[in-house]
Amino acid sequence: MAVSEPESGSGSSSSGGRRRVLVGANVAVACALAVAVAGVLQWGAYKYGAKFDWTSTGVNSLSEGTNNLLTSLEVPVRLTSAYFETDLEEEDQSRYRAAVQDLLDLYESTNRSKIEVSSFNPIHDHAEREKLLQRLAELPKFKEEAKEFRAAIEQFETELIERMSTLVQTELDEITALMASAEESEGEILLRVRMSLEDLAQDLTVGSEEIGDASTSTPPRYSSAVAVMRTLYRRLADLLRSIGNFGQGQIAQYPDLSEPVREFLSGARERYQTLVVDLKEQQGNLPNDRLELDEIVRGLTPTGNALIVEAGDSAELLRFRDIWPSANPDRPTPPSMSFADRAFKGEQEITSSILRLSQHEKSAVVFVRYGGPGLLSSGFVMPGQPQTPAPYREMKVRLEDLNFDVYEWDLKSKMDPPEMDPEPTRKLFVIFKPEEQNPFQQQQQPQLPFGPRHKAAITDAIGEDGRAIFMGGWFSGPFPGMPTTYPFADYLADNWGIELDLSALILKNVAVAPGKWRPDPGPMRQGPVDLVNVEVASDHLIVRRLGSLHGVWSWCAGLKIAETLPEGVTVEPLLVLPREDGLWGVTDIQAYQEMISTDSLVRSDANTEGPFIIAVAATKGDAKIIVFGTREFAMDRYTRASRPVLVGQSLAFLPAFPANITLFANSLHWLNDDEDRMELGRPIDPGILTIDSKTTVTAVRVLVYALWPALAMSCGLVVWQIRRR
Repeated sequence: MAVSEPESGSGSSSSGGRRRVLVGANVAVACALAVAVAGVLQWGAYKYGAKFDWTSTGVNSLSEGTNNLLTSLEVPVRLTSAYFETDLEEEDQSRYRAAVQDLLDLYESTNRSKIEVSSFNPIHDHAEREKLLQRLAELPKFKEEAKEFRAAIEQFETELIERMSTLVQTELDEITALMASAEESEGEILLRVRMSLEDLAQDLTVGSEEIGDASTSTPPRYSSAVAVMRTLYRRLADLLRSIGNFGQGQIAQYPDLSEPVREFLSGARERYQTLVVDLKEQQGNLPNDRLELDEIVRGLTPTGNALIVEAGDSAELLRFRDIWPSANPDRPTPPSMSFADRAFKGEQEITSSILRLSQHEKSAVVFVRYGGPGLLSSGFVMPGQPQTPAPYREMKVRLEDLNFDVYEWDLKSKMDPPEMDPEPTRKLFVIFKPEEQNPFQQQQQPQLPFGPRHKAAITDAIGEDGRAIFMGGWFSGPFPGMPTTYPFADYLADNWGIELDLSALILKNVAVAPGKWRPDPGPMRQGPVDLVNVEVASDHLIVRRLGSLHGVWSWCAGLKIAETLPEGVTVEPLLVLPREDGLWGVTDIQAYQEMISTDSLVRSDANTEGPFIIAVAATKGDAKIIVFGTREFAMDRYTRASRPVLVGQSLAFLPAFPANITLFANSLHWLNDDEDRMELGRPIDPGILTIDSKTTVTAVRVLVYALWPALAMSCGLVVWQIRRR
């Protein structure tokens, strides 16, 4: 019996099919496992806010200070983007909108329990706009601010409008009756009065409607309603007074007027007097302040690209020009400026707004000077004279953004500190060297020099547990090349063990030949070459992040720390200029300048070498001070300076010396015991592409060499186990 064998082709086909199914299943299982692992990691990152940004620019994360603020929030925060979207928008609009939305997502992911993010298109989403405005109108701060406005409107609607309307209508009725029997000449007089009263009646009708519309709109426009009331009160009082004066003039001009007409005209002043007085009084009592909510409504235009920050019981509107200013501070910001020409200050502005709205208690920063021009404002300038900008005007704005109240105290004009309202939780003093009178310059009036009583006024204001910054540095005296004295030297030495060494001006020089040097022009050379731009930060909390930021330190004089400090005093260096070729402490400035003029600069044996300490922080109990041996570093001309940097294919202007403003702000935060607020929205430096933190480098290596291979191996082992079955 013959047995037929199966065809080899059929068996091979079946086996190959099963093999393809198994391979496909293995791939599917492996993909499913990989997707599951990625999904679990993504879910965990979303739920617990776990993220790592290993870029030195920080483009994928918020600054440390912002993170500290957000994670410690005690009030809910809501961020609403009102960046518009339309088919006709320019190309840059989508980039503005995306950048803001990405930033808001970072804020939300930092503290999802306290921060809520939303957005709407103000061109089309009118219902969302109305909902936002209704929510803002119910915030406690805006309701409280509107109380005075509502009271004035209520008085108008329940009392004054009726009095005004009744008076005008009564006068019109009486004139109508008089005109029926008056002679032609008297009728012309009465007609002029009637026309004025009819104008008043029309004004009352229109004004009442405008006030009603403004006070019942969503949200109510109370300041607009009060503005209408102010105009209405003034116009009504003036017209009633002019009618009374007109009547008296007509009686004097036409003595033969009939008795009824004469009586009507002569009694007008008395009939109107009470209302006129009340209207003038009410006009003076109307609130003059502009409501913040009205300002928000005014800024929330369809194409305004506004951002609304709500925190606690209040809210602020951040305008487009605040978040996207010109990248070059010296260049104006026209509306047509392109995306590439703008800087993105989103984190700085949003974080500052949250800080102002969520922290109601403020500390005060007091800039102390003796004579000289104003530090925060230019003050009065004689007509025809050039106005010099105040050197710390923009710094004042920056400090106010950081929730400080900022004041200026000129000891030359007032021995007591400025009055402060509201009373600050703490006063931080920034003390500048007093301006000295040049003995060789003729003065119009003799001036009292800075003396012990002025110094006592400052030390008394600081107190035993006070907080202060002493702005030192090298200062030229009345004789060329010779330093002056520092009036707070005894106070610093006796109480803190710190000495400002004015014997040498620290200068940077560049070698051009063996034994020959030229001054380092520095990035902003002015006068003697006195600018040093190196990484000088110590590991102190104030300056721990300055090592990766550009900074400039001008007019430097070294600081010396006593070997034996006063009892209870601790002094730590902040900035230390290293020992290096070309960095000299020049003791003979005149000889140095002569060598520069003859192009024969050589190193003198009298010059000192580093390292030079140019900034220290000291504590004694609750008292804290910071002493800088570098002056002017916090001036606007340094903190607002910019430098061009090639980013991608375009040229961007970035802060030239971000370390300067960060150092000054961090110093005030440290004095105020607010270390967690340091580097709030600090400027980043996209020119730095390295990872500075050793911990971060280790984490990257662990991720690349261990974690990801381990995950891949785990997925492979699971697949292998499945295949064995």
